[in-house]
Amino acid sequence: MFREGGNSTAIISGGRRKVHTTFDDGGELVEEYDVKTGELLERRRRGKTVLGRQADWEYLIGESPMKWNPEGGTLKESHENPLFTRKDTRDTFQWRVRNLPYPPETYDISLDHEKRQIVIRTSNKKYFKRIGIPELDKLGLPLMESALAWTHANNTLIVSYAKPPIVLQARQRKLRTLERSGLKRVMWIVSSNDVVINCTTCLCLIIVSMSHFFTASTGPFGVHFRASFPKLWCLFCRGPIDLDIILLRFDC
Repeated sequence: MFREGGNSTAIISGGRRKVHTTFDDGGELVEEYDVKTGELLERRRRGKTVLGRQADWEYLIGESPMKWNPEGGTLKESHENPLFTRKDTRDTFQWRVRNLPYPPETYDISLDHEKRQIVIRTSNKKYFKRIGIPELDKLGLPLMESALAWTHANNTLIVSYAKPPIVLQARQRKLRTLERSGLKRVMWIVSSNDVVINCTTCLCLIIVSMSHFFTASTGPFGVHFRASFPKLWCLFCRGPIDLDIILLRFDC
């Protein structure tokens, strides 16, 4: 839903499917998914400043790398300050605030229905945070008290909000779109021992061991490897996967 109106390209590297979307106004959106699970690991976006320069990345999901420019000052953010990040699970939107050493009874987590935000407060007034959920805003879905949950352990506050069914369905459609566009009948290395392929019937991802015989050939785009596989069957749809001889592309 965040890529509407943009032009997206996808690659796989380091066990992640990376989708880069550009927009006509110069904006960019980068999303990174775990190849094996399909979990969204990172989403960041940036636009342009009034002077036409690229703005800094805004991290919507995932943790922004800490930066310190020695030319701009002598101070940098303390590692002891509360660190806020978003890291969703398959079924929930989830936010983590590290370096909060206060006992559980200190925290008050509530919903502000008027502003459509989750509000974090502490009774000692040491921390305050408002959290929006852009996915629900785009779909116009109301916030539900029953979907909100939180826990505190190891100096980390974890706030979760259960994803509505329509969001889960949209996620499945997005994954299938990515699979259709970038992985049909192509295997990608995800580790030294495994590759990922697509079932040509249901398009789900399947992990296959690389303990097979490969032969190399040189083509106009570098060295490619061909492999002979026996007949395989998808564990999900039970459909046949004909991999008699398919092209393997190394992701460098």
